[in-house]
Amino acid sequence: MMEMEILKSGGGRAVSHHPGRSVEPGKSLPRETLFTLIELLIVIAIIAILAAMLLPALGKARSRGRSIDCLNNIRQLSAVMTLYATDNHGYVSPPTHNSGAPWYFWGQKLIDAKYITIKQLTCQEQHSYINKDCYYSHYGLNYWLFIVVEGGSNISRKGLKLEMIKNPSRKLWFTDSWRNGSNGIPDTKYGFYTIRDSSSQRDIYSGSPAARHSSTVQVVFLDGHVRAEKVDNYLQPFNSGIFAPDHQQENNVWVRQ
Repeated sequence: MMEMEILKSGGGRAVSHHPGRSVEPGKSLPRETLFTLIELLIVIAIIAILAAMLLPALGKARSRGRSIDCLNNIRQLSAVMTLYATDNHGYVSPPTHNSGAPWYFWGQKLIDAKYITIKQLTCQEQHSYINKDCYYSHYGLNYWLFIVVEGGSNISRKGLKLEMIKNPSRKLWFTDSWRNGSNGIPDTKYGFYTIRDSSSQRDIYSGSPAARHSSTVQVVFLDGHVRAEKVDNYLQPFNSGIFAPDHQQENNVWVRQ
């Protein structure tokens, strides 16, 4: 315990038994190691400014990462569908494997056959769920890649033979997808298992390319190459880029043959 001696002859100066340290009466010892409130507020303000500067860049980097992951997903779907065709005499999977309820959609078919998992149907930028039958898959298959096979009272759908499709490097296989609303405008809350061109059915039972990556649609073609396709208006994808109507058959991304 520190003891203090008051030397009256020294003008009332308090002297500590600790050599080299003295303090005037009524004053506390200095607190060199403690922040003042102002200093603390300055530090907090600097941290807040730095965070405000860095967060947008981090957000863009995160979005770019999700975009790359999405592109990898559709590349995998292309490879898987090629494998499916190899295992099925060259025929790709149609959008559905029947023409009536209960529906059996291509995503569920590939999952049941152990070609993929639900992860390959999931885009991190799309926050809606994917139900068990994969009706709300985040990636849509080109609707026109099938033929209808009639067998008496039974009608089924069969995928096209891959080697018979002309200009595969120009024909769509999968894209990011949104289900259409009742007004024909994409409903961004849901993915959809197929995509259709602008001249065909545009209602809640059809899908459109989804520009969910900063107005960009991730696309894979029938020859397996991928690209990010920019559109002018994410709610009107058919007004620009490769999705715009083109009456020249060799340039039309939707034509089957």
